This record gives sequence, structure tokens and C-alpha cells, in this order.
Amino acid sequence: FRIANVRLSDEPTGESPEGDAIHDVVVTLTERERNTVAVGASIATDVGVGFSLDYTRRNFTGRGDTLTAELDFAQLEQEIEVEWRRPNELGYGRNIVLSTSLSNEETDGFDRQQFGVSAALEVSQSPDFTYTFGATASLIHEEDDFGERDLQLLGLFLAARLDRSNDFLNPTRGWRLDGRIDPNVSFGGEESQFIRAETQARAYWPVLCDDDLVLAGRVKVGTVYGADIDALPSDSRFYSGGGGSVRGYGYQAIGPRSADDDPIGGRALLETSVEARWQVRPQIGIVGFVDGASVSRTEVPNFSELRFGAGVGVRYLTPAGPLRIDIATPLDRSEFDDPVQVYIALGQAF
Repeated sequence: FRIANVRLSDEPTGESPEGDAIHDVVVTLTERERNTVAVGASIATDVGVGFSLDYTRRNFTGRGDTLTAELDFAQLEQEIEVEWRRPNELGYGRNIVLSTSLSNEETDGFDRQQFGVSAALEVSQSPDFTYTFGATASLIHEEDDFGERDLQLLGLFLAARLDRSNDFLNPTRGWRLDGRIDPNVSFGGEESQFIRAETQARAYWPVLCDDDLVLAGRVKVGTVYGADIDALPSDSRFYSGGGGSVRGYGYQAIGPRSADDDPIGGRALLETSVEARWQVRPQIGIVGFVDGASVSRTEVPNFSELRFGAGVGVRYLTPAGPLRIDIATPLDRSEFDDPVQVYIALGQAF
């Protein structure tokens, strides 16, 4: 809705047994536009420039449903995805989500083309707690250091999110916990069955009054059980490095490498971050941070292989959330790492 207004009727419509006046509740609603177009852009020194275009058709079939088409075009990945969301289909807060996507990804670790479909039931138990379960199917062509192959991937998934923070894009207190588990069967090439699981916890502590200084931290753990690394589809392995994980390192730069020094991913992941966020002006904040991660060939994360990056950033508050500019350097620099990386995005890093 564009406008929602609630008021009591000017004149009473009755009287209670106690003598109190009874008024009608008058609700006035103005429907918003059914079509929305959004554009976006991103830039980072490790993955280059990216653009996005979204089209949303609200109330697509007259049942409050939403049809969304999203096109992402970046240096390393291009994808088009269409999603149909039908709210309250199986009861209040129970939404059916159907989606399909076509993508192409070319990174230092692999080249991959994928067509996928998924169907899910999204259940909102409360404003804080949501869980989703469903099924996925994908046709994949990929090439990496383990060879070239065509795969058919079938899987189930269960994901859950508990959010007790005070703001979606710029939290200053509270915590979040989310996790996902995916049992999969892969056909084509070498047949394999595996379970991929990951969980992440984030917390925010205000140090000064009015939330002018906030300490934020996160821990993420993941594992893949049931298949050797060379039998796993490339995007079912874990990678780390870049603006969404360990700032200071290039995209997918942390973890095992092949004989040709290309990233091959791993079967276990451990990531951690700590930030100090200081709001120096109503619209401007500065941040100091340390990120760390380990990607291992084994099913259990290897703490001895942790690599760290550190840096500083600036936040400019906009109506859509903070604009983030981070500059970071690798503290465990190798021959594959540049001395500095720069990231620009919308919203806090976590």
C-alpha cells in the first residue's frame, strides 16, 4: 500500500452497557503501483564492476502474489533469476516460493554454467523467526582443475533464521543466528551423495550511550560430508576471501590451491570478524575491523590455517541503509595477494 490510514468515526454508532460511546474503526487504503523497476551498481577491486536490474510485478494474479525478475551482470558472474512468491498460500505466514535461474560464472577457481529450479515453503513463525524448506534441481556444466564435466544435481534443503537485532541494514544491538543444511545427489561424471551444512552467528553490543560506539562480531562454520573434494560440484565447496568474508584478500583467495595455483575450494570453513563502529556524526561513521578465515580439505575446519585481514572503513547513512566503503590489507599476505583491496557496497558488512 502507498497509504494506510486508521481512525475512529466522527459520530458514535452505539453505546456499551456501561454507557461508553462506540465508534466504528475506519480504515482507508491506497494501493501502490503494481510495477517496480530498480537498478543497482557495485564495485570492488577483487571482483570488478557489477550492475543489476530488477522488475517486480505486485499482485501478479490478484492474490497478493509477487513476480520478480532480476538480472545481474558483473565481471565474474552473470545471472538472470525469476521468482514467484505466493503469500499465505497454506495459511497465514506460509508462503510458497517458486524460482528458476540461469547463470554463468568464470572465476580463478572454475568456469561454470548452470540452469536451476527450486520450490520452497517459507514459514514465518514470528517477526523474529523464519524457516524455509524445499527442493532444488540443477543442470550444470563446469570446468576446473579436476576436469570438465556435466552434472545433474538434485537436493533438499532446510534453512532457518532467528533475528533479535534492532535493525535489518544497520544493527546496533541484539544478535542473529541462521543456518542451512542441504542433502544432495549428483549425477553425471562421478556420482556422489553429500550433505552440506553451514551456520552463522552475529552479535552487536553498544558500548556508548545512544549507540555511538558499537562492537560487532560474527562466526561462520561450514562443512561438507560424504564426498571427496574432487567429486563435489564447484559451488558446493567452500571458498573465502573478498568483501563478503575476509576483506583484504581477493575473491576466493583463501584456501587450498591446485598444482597450477588456482583456488579449488574446501570441505570445511571457519570465518570470523570483529568490527568497532563509531558514529562520529549523525550521517557519518568510521569502522575498524579484523576478519579471519580458514578453508580446509578435510570435513573439520583447521584452526592452524587461519588467515587474517584488517582495515578501516567509512559509513554514510542513507534512507536505504549505510553506504559502506572499506579499505583492507592482508595480514598473512602470500604471492597471490595484492597489498590493498577496496570495497563499496550498501549495508554493513554483517
